[in-house]
Amino acid sequence: MLFIYFQKFLSRKIDKRFIPTAGLMRLAVKDTFSNKEDHTDLSFKEVKQVFIKGLKERLEKLSIKNVDEIVEEMISELKKHQSLFTMARV
Repeated sequence: MLFIYFQKFLSRKIDKRFIPTAGLMRLAVKDTFSNKEDHTDLSFKEVKQVFIKGLKERLEKLSIKNVDEIVEEMISELKKHQSLFTMARV
């Protein structure tokens, strides 16, 4: 559920439809953690790594403007919702 929130958040930030953005996020997970079968089964630290590494690289390849700002905003949102994220994993 929280992963969907970040897909929608990214969709608004880059002004793209939800479905392609969701695919972009899934690919970013695969880029960062190729051994993960379930993209929703990530820890807080792993999601942060996906944003910093995989997602940032994907956004840069797509020539999205303000990539660093977008990634920082997503990390900020992740931190803001950390307690919800933790509860959802229990």
